[in-house]
Amino acid sequence: MEGHGAYYTNLMNEGTYNENYEDILDTPTEFQQTPPIKDNNPSSKATRKQKGKNFTEEEDRLLVSAWLNVSTDATQGTNQKYCTFWKRIYMFYETNKGDIAERSQNSLMHRWNVIQEIVSRFCGALSQIENRNQSGQTIYDKVEQAEQLFKTNNPNNKSFQLRHCWLKLKDQPKWHIRHNELAAARTSNKKHKTRKNSSPGILHLTTEDGNEVLPAETIITNSDAPKRPIGKKKAKESLRGGGSDVCKEALDILWAKKREDDAEKERKREERYAKSYALEKERLELNKQKHALEKERVEHENNNSYLKRIAEGERIMSMDLSCMNELQRQFYMSLQTEILAKRCS
Repeated sequence: MEGHGAYYTNLMNEGTYNENYEDILDTPTEFQQTPPIKDNNPSSKATRKQKGKNFTEEEDRLLVSAWLNVSTDATQGTNQKYCTFWKRIYMFYETNKGDIAERSQNSLMHRWNVIQEIVSRFCGALSQIENRNQSGQTIYDKVEQAEQLFKTNNPNNKSFQLRHCWLKLKDQPKWHIRHNELAAARTSNKKHKTRKNSSPGILHLTTEDGNEVLPAETIITNSDAPKRPIGKKKAKESLRGGGSDVCKEALDILWAKKREDDAEKERKREERYAKSYALEKERLELNKQKHALEKERVEHENNNSYLKRIAEGERIMSMDLSCMNELQRQFYMSLQTEILAKRCS
């Protein structure tokens, strides 16, 4: 996943449900219990470790994000060995778990098998409800009916407790493919072998309701089952050949990625523009305040000068010229005449 880390990590934070599902989150859900693995080997019982704590919703969400990140990697996710696939999921989980408790790779594999089977069965129940085309039904009503149908179909009458996982998976194309594979496997009711590159000795698990859980990656032999996503080599060959549906799909993926990059660049450009605009506006406001202060200062100085001239004129006009000699009297008389002329003008 090198080179795509920033893009794939966004899957953990992006909203995977639209506004129509907001009310659904208000209903609390319990955590799905991880069923025990049946082991017929007596020698293994002596060394079997004590069962760990149940997975929390936070751990489930991180595991789902890890599976989506690794499985949707167009260059590696669909063309790698089973052990490598799960090693990468484990590494992603470990890298992003923060303060979450330690989980082994086998524990993550086991938990994902439980999640995918239960969520797939709920998706099937929801599809049945949606196919009824009932008028006046809201999204909340349909989900509520699907949960009731899930509980009714469950041999042990257990309710659906993995809504937090479904909300992250429901809009992901990779999950739609996986759900179709699981549904086809349940319909065919046949034994399925693990894919060619899977590790040997994978245990067949069962959920609490007694349903068999398929391994995390299996090959569906039914010819009607949907095709798996193309791998790295196939994608390159298709790009060189051109004209095929697979090539078009690969180009669509590249084009979608380009649009996302362009949108990110546009967002950053707008942020820079907004910041520059704010700084320029602040600078103009400071200049405006500076000019206002300067104008006020000049007006104040002019006013002081005017008052001084008025006071000086009044002093000259009030002088007693009778006690002055002829030269002084003529000087101050000329000043008085000049002051009167300015006032009259």
